[in-house]
Amino acid sequence: MSLIIPSINGSKLQINAPGMRTLQVALCPCPTDGSPIETEVWGAKIAALDLGDEAGAWFAEYLNLPGARFIFHPQEFGGRDLTEGNPADLDLWKKGDKCAFADGAPYLLLSEESVAEFSTHLEEPVSWNNFRPNILVAGCTPYAEVLFSSIRLFQEEL
Repeated sequence: MSLIIPSINGSKLQINAPGMRTLQVALCPCPTDGSPIETEVWGAKIAALDLGDEAGAWFAEYLNLPGARFIFHPQEFGGRDLTEGNPADLDLWKKGDKCAFADGAPYLLLSEESVAEFSTHLEEPVSWNNFRPNILVAGCTPYAEVLFSSIRLFQEEL
């Protein structure tokens, strides 16, 4: 999945991957009848919207996973409580911390400098792709992202 490249093209989510045609999914209105389906993440039930047969077929083909679906979790659906059923017993979450499909956080922020420094301790260097961050930053000292109390993307503070 790390080779799948999403982008926004006007009012559509555009998805590209090697050897595949471009998939375009409307962002607004959401291409669904609005009826939620139930899925599961780490044993916790979570509501989602199925984005349709065309999108499902695209992912099923690319991932060689018959029956795969492309689903979306609207913010108004809430989320799953990270303190319930999460396999990582890291004591990082407090009651009420929520996310949808991610393992343990809605964002994974990583710096190129941290990956470069980490790689100096390995026989074979690794790339940021090994960590699958949602947000990759550059221009800071290694591990500085651990100290970030917030970040701003466009008009949103995370």
